[in-house]
Amino acid sequence: MKPRLLKILKYLELPLLLLGVIVIFYLLHLENYLVIRNICLAIVAIPFLYFCFFKRTYLILGCLLLVPIAIKIEIGSTGAMIEFPSEFIAAIIAILFAISIFIKPVIDKKVLLHPITILLVFDICLLLFMTLFSEMPIVSLKRIAMRIIFELTFYFAIIQLQKKKNYLIAPYLLYAVGLIPVILIVWKAHAHYNFDPRVTFSIASPFFDDHTIYG
Repeated sequence: MKPRLLKILKYLELPLLLLGVIVIFYLLHLENYLVIRNICLAIVAIPFLYFCFFKRTYLILGCLLLVPIAIKIEIGSTGAMIEFPSEFIAAIIAILFAISIFIKPVIDKKVLLHPITILLVFDICLLLFMTLFSEMPIVSLKRIAMRIIFELTFYFAIIQLQKKKNYLIAPYLLYAVGLIPVILIVWKAHAHYNFDPRVTFSIASPFFDDHTIYG
């Protein structure tokens, strides 16, 4: 009975992670009941931390699934915006991946010496150099930080994940699945305007700011 139960729980891990992220998103917008919100956030954070440290693969897969349906929210009252929940999860993955690299190098030398890797590193170095001459260095540093997060998560971490044959197609498949509800919502919005091409520029918002990115 126990092995069967464990097998069922294994299949439920990724859906539970996604459910937890949705609950966090809802709670962040619950402004009228701050005490209840903070208590619920603390409760939801416990299993989320479990995924961060013990089920990092599901964390990466969940992030890929949520990328298409992420929407921009403001971080507190700072005016800074973040694509939630994908960028939030990507930042956590990047931090954990960077820590794991310092503890035990896991990146293959072939990956490090690959032309794409060299170009990405050169791009970061160039951005750092240009920051010295920037009129708004804080903004430039934030841009560099997001670039590093994206490269650690969606390049290096994905490469490590795809070393396992079971996950070769999974990143593309999960992104495609996550895109399905966005496509349906955008189609519905298009139909509301009788598929008028003049509304295509903002029809994919709030999921995609630019219709060309959505396309």
